[in-house]
Amino acid sequence: SYVAASVLSTAWLLVFQFILVGRYRGPSGIPYPRLYAEKAEMEADPKAYVFNCVQREALGQTLENLPILLSTTLITSLKYPIFAASALGLWSLARVGYTLGYATGNPNKVGPYPHPHEFVIVSTDETTAHEHLERVALSHRAL
Repeated sequence: SYVAASVLSTAWLLVFQFILVGRYRGPSGIPYPRLYAEKAEMEADPKAYVFNCVQREALGQTLENLPILLSTTLITSLKYPIFAASALGLWSLARVGYTLGYATGNPNKVGPYPHPHEFVIVSTDETTAHEHLERVALSHRAL
């Protein structure tokens, strides 16, 4: 289904971001299990700064947003499956550009961040959930 494909697109996005973080971790000299370079390390080595950009801004923000987007996409898909799948797929695609922008080490090259997609998914989800709850309430009254 379209929805399953869009959810799968987020998994591929994460794989791409994990690989990118791994590529930047080595040259930065930031060992596991540390998540980020310290301020002094970033000032001393631009590679450490770029690593932080990829790790925190690209991957970290994706991981922060994903639970909300997945749950709202699944709820929205109850009524609008093609719309929900399209919005999430577009978000995943936009995140690739966002990630590559941060990988330059220049946050100004990130480009347009796909906040509108998130807003549309969440607001549509609220409408869908409300309508679904009304139907459930009406069906219980009929019993």
